[in-house]
Amino acid sequence: MEDAEPVDVVDIELQEILAELRKPVTHHDKLFGVLTLDRQVDWYEGEANWCGHPVRLRAASDTAGDLEKSL
Repeated sequence: MEDAEPVDVVDIELQEILAELRKPVTHHDKLFGVLTLDRQVDWYEGEANWCGHPVRLRAASDTAGDLEKSL
C-alpha cells in the first residue's frame, strides 16, 4: 500500500458553518444595551451605566437558557 499524500480539499459547507460560528452573538437589552456572548465562559458581557459611572456587566443565562430572566 502506498502512502497517501494529503489532499488540500476546501469544504465550502464547512467553511460557511465556521464563518457563521465566528460571528458575534449579541443580545440587545433596553436597560443595559448591547451584550456580547463570550463563548469561552458562556456569559454575556457589556458596559452599563451605574450611578453615573460606566461598569462592566457580565450575565449568564439561567438554567433554561433564558438571559432575560437573569437580567
